[in-house]
Amino acid sequence: MAVDGLTRSTKLEYAGRIYQNGDGSFSYTRGLNDSQRDPSIPNRTCCPTFSTPGEVPKGTVSVGSYHTHPYDPGKTNAEFSPIDFIFYTYDDKLPGYLLGINDKGASEILKFTPGESVSRGITQILGTISNGSFVLNPSYEPDRKPYVVPPDGDSYDPDRADKPDSNQRN
Repeated sequence: MAVDGLTRSTKLEYAGRIYQNGDGSFSYTRGLNDSQRDPSIPNRTCCPTFSTPGEVPKGTVSVGSYHTHPYDPGKTNAEFSPIDFIFYTYDDKLPGYLLGINDKGASEILKFTPGESVSRGITQILGTISNGSFVLNPSYEPDRKPYVVPPDGDSYDPDRADKPDSNQRN
């Protein structure tokens, strides 16, 4: 991912959209930081830890968005922030992907699938980037759904003793 190198070199957050084309294929918009996306922001380094994904091209359907977190040596930034959870749950209402650096210094891609509330969404490790190639996490479950309260308030599920941990990482 080109934004991985940009984030590492500039220490700025970049974001973009993932979309579906009319022929069923998928694509994404170029990752930009907020000062690149909004010409009214004159300072190119104004917003190091925040970015918005922008819009998809006309005639396509938005299916999610992605963003990066700038790296602070010695710390992990492969974690969705509280603002990220709120954006994906209440504003965007679509899956969000995050490219960050884990505690071992490797690029890691996380996916947040929003639920009815922040605490009902699911965060999973989608995979890592190793030597420029994406490596899928073998325990990633692409069809895993967030916890949803059943109609009439009945929360009994015979397959689960309790509702899942909202921010469990696999």
